[in-house]
Amino acid sequence: MIDQLRVDLKQPDLRWFITEQHQAAPWRNSDLINATLHEMARGDAQVTIIKTSHLPHAKHHFGTKGTLLLGETMADVYLKQP
Repeated sequence: MIDQLRVDLKQPDLRWFITEQHQAAPWRNSDLINATLHEMARGDAQVTIIKTSHLPHAKHHFGTKGTLLLGETMADVYLKQP
């Protein structure tokens, strides 16, 4: 998907910022998903994985506070890019 979107948009160096699955999320296989995301990012310098483990998490989602902090975390990572 990433490669195809870069082709479609004619932006071969388009950066991607992808968040991890939080450990408190009820979804199965979050460790496997996160490991796969990190492996993918190791093969593509334009993909950045954003950690979420430090964020507060409600039963199913981040909740208001966690969502706001997630946005701030994503902005910080984006603004620190080379």
